[in-house]
Amino acid sequence: MPTTYDSLVGLTAPAFAEGSWFNSVPLSLQDLSSSGQPVVIHFWTASCPVSRKVLPQIARLWQTYQHQGLVVIGIHCPEFNFERDPAVLAATLAELAISWPIIHDPTHQSVQRYTNHYWPRQLVVDPAGTIIIDQIGEGDLPALEESIQLQLLRHGAQELPPITPPSHQHKLGLTCYPASSETHLGHQRGTFKNRSRATNVPTNYVDPLLPRHPGAALHGRWTVTEDSVSHNSADSAPTNGYISVVFSGFEATLIAETSDARPLELVVTLNGRPVPLGFQGKDVKEQAGQTITRISAPGPYQLIHTRTYLSPAELRCSDQSGRLIAYAFHFSGCQED
Repeated sequence: MPTTYDSLVGLTAPAFAEGSWFNSVPLSLQDLSSSGQPVVIHFWTASCPVSRKVLPQIARLWQTYQHQGLVVIGIHCPEFNFERDPAVLAATLAELAISWPIIHDPTHQSVQRYTNHYWPRQLVVDPAGTIIIDQIGEGDLPALEESIQLQLLRHGAQELPPITPPSHQHKLGLTCYPASSETHLGHQRGTFKNRSRATNVPTNYVDPLLPRHPGAALHGRWTVTEDSVSHNSADSAPTNGYISVVFSGFEATLIAETSDARPLELVVTLNGRPVPLGFQGKDVKEQAGQTITRISAPGPYQLIHTRTYLSPAELRCSDQSGRLIAYAFHFSGCQED
């Protein structure tokens, strides 16, 4: 992701590009502006853990203010190839009970019109079509809501509710430390400890055991593609393999799926041992003395969630099925409930 942030405040919001609409007929910013309605535009992607943390707040804004005239439009901008599938987006909308209008933008045409390089990102567009709020990441959601209320009052709304900070938002006393950057696993953006790699061909890898080096270590038979790594069985027989990363933070999430839609179980270890209680993410369970995560539908799987800052810590995901496809590891450096 780019390190610079070019605010869109003060610019006229571009028209949406052609795309598939969910939960709505196609909407036009020009038509919404002519009716005096303020609009929240929310850029997001289905598997991004930070996008998912913001979604409940977007849902609350929609539920609270849609009858007062607010329009919320999500622009779904896939980060990984599997997110381009409309069926994956439809499953995510059902899973997360998303009911506001969504544009599926698999080729990033709307993203390019807004020169957007971030997700999540929230824009507020006033009835004149001007962008008046631009926030990236979790942002300052009370300020976002205050801006929405001001526009609604001008639109004739009355008796708006008091604004309260969301429970997940970073607040006074919340501990934050440096976290590892997202670790991608494809050859396009991935960083690997293995010194030599083949592209798009099943290859045997050996973990070089370089804990101080950045990136992921592959061990076993893997195929490195554009945006993922696929674990391969040898001669159609189960084979052992793992991905290892060393990270800093409070939380670690793996974005993954299976190659044939059949669920598989990964053995997850932290510093060479089963993940202890108090460190287990919501997608980890104990089974026969091991800690396991079950991979089924494509998406994020939270492996580590703790109130103890880990730095450095080794996270290893071992697969015996030969059917794992892994896209990225995401880490958080803020201690959250």
